[in-house]
Amino acid sequence: MNPDLDEDAFFSSRGKPTITTRYDLEKAVPMGKKRHFEEVERYWVNEPYSFVILFRSRKENETKYYVIEPYCNPIERDLTEFLTGKLRIAIKYTDDEVRVEGDEGERRAVIERETRRLLDRYGLVERQSAGRSAEGRTAGLIGRVRSLLGRGETVDPPLVDPVRPEPAILAEDPETVTEAQITKLLYYLKRDFIGYERIDPIKHDINVEDISCDGYDSPVFVYHTDYEQIISNVHHGRERLDDFVIKLAQRSGKGITNAARRSTPPCPTARAPNSPSAGRSRITAPTTPSGNSRTSRSRRST
Repeated sequence: MNPDLDEDAFFSSRGKPTITTRYDLEKAVPMGKKRHFEEVERYWVNEPYSFVILFRSRKENETKYYVIEPYCNPIERDLTEFLTGKLRIAIKYTDDEVRVEGDEGERRAVIERETRRLLDRYGLVERQSAGRSAEGRTAGLIGRVRSLLGRGETVDPPLVDPVRPEPAILAEDPETVTEAQITKLLYYLKRDFIGYERIDPIKHDINVEDISCDGYDSPVFVYHTDYEQIISNVHHGRERLDDFVIKLAQRSGKGITNAARRSTPPCPTARAPNSPSAGRSRITAPTTPSGNSRTSRSRRST
């Protein structure tokens, strides 16, 4: 990593620790790559939740674009999956005016309210009532979430990582989630329901002009104003890429079929200058033999 960087200052926002920390960076970069990666630059794109780090690979002699977000251990990923399914139903019956016509702030408020309601309903948060019965709470968080998902297999608790105490708490298999975990869950739920899922941090990067993915097994590429075309650490699985392309088409009011292979919906970007052609992107989503692909292109202000 960059020895000249003040990491304490970087991972501090308004006097408080950022949600995403050095621990998440360590988790995002495989050990084998750390041996030949040299940090070139890093900056926040959605502080305090996500930042970007540019590496130079001595082995491959190319620049890499890494998106760093809060790391989720297996139980947190399962809980996110469970809440996503429940939220789809809950939001469907939310006030249509807020769901359809409400601004982003209102939609975020709905997701947070419904998420906290679901966590409380299923006993996944500690209630204030001191006299609450412990009946039905003998199983730890891991077993209870797996039960809610209909999975009966046993799961070993996550290994303890000394970098941050949260995994140590999970290793003890507590009965409820912490507020820090709820903050992390809310980030991913809002990112996926309102934002652009796995490429959402990239969409926040004002240095990126173009985002592309050529198929199921291909990583996401970005066109960076300083480094031009570079490969990222963001990947879509087969099902996720299909669902994402369909979501983009639905947002634009268009459809994607083999007969009409291309959809070009406009979508907002991080830029917001006072220009009629600025602050918009064009996403193309062609269907190819290797699967769905898509490109998001940001128009620069003139």
